[in-house]
Amino acid sequence: MDGQTYFCRFNAFRTLKTCWEVKFENYTVLFQLVLILESVLRTFQEINYMIQ
Repeated sequence: MDGQTYFCRFNAFRTLKTCWEVKFENYTVLFQLVLILESVLRTFQEINYMIQ
């Protein structure tokens, strides 16, 4: 696992933890947003790899 993927997953965990503590009702939406951002990051990494 590279650093960017680890960073995204770590932030996803922090987001869930914060939402759980504050008891946000929309924490699943935030979690989905983090997963989408991770997917976008992975796509950019693949494009960057193809360019090199």
